[in-house]
Order: sequence, then structure tokens, then C-alpha cells
Amino acid sequence: MKEEKGVFTQFEREFQSRLPVLVSRFLLTLPAGWTAQSVTFNHAADGADGLRVPLNTWELRDLPFIGARATQPSIDSLVPRLA
Repeated sequence: MKEEKGVFTQFEREFQSRLPVLVSRFLLTLPAGWTAQSVTFNHAADGADGLRVPLNTWELRDLPFIGARATQPSIDSLVPRLA
């Protein structure tokens, strides 16, 4: 668990590394009156903008193995990420 007291906080979550993943889940609990916005990279967005409910969940399933090649971009450019 990570708690920050700043007014503007940004958090990034990678849903996998190179290994395959059956289920990867991220839960966000918001204090009363707070909102959050999300941006999804390298995967279809789930439409979770302007979050207001106390508990928000993002979940990805069946993520495939990402093989390494000499001409491949960095792993951050390939794996699904939430910010």
C-alpha cells in the first residue's frame, strides 16, 4: 500500500514484465470527495475517467509472453501501463 498526501499525485502501474500473466489487477481507493483520471498505454482503454467511487479496479487477463529482440523498443513501450 502506498499513501501520498500531495494535491496532485501521479502513479504508474505496469501490468506485466516480459513474462506471461494470467491476471494482473490494480485497486485504487479514493478518499471521500476525491476524483481520479486514468490513461492506459499499450492496451485498449477501459473508459475509467473521472473516477469518484471509493474503490476502483483495473484488471487485465491473459497477457502474452514478450520475447526479446535486438531491434525491439524498451519494455516500457510494449507492456500495458496505467497512469
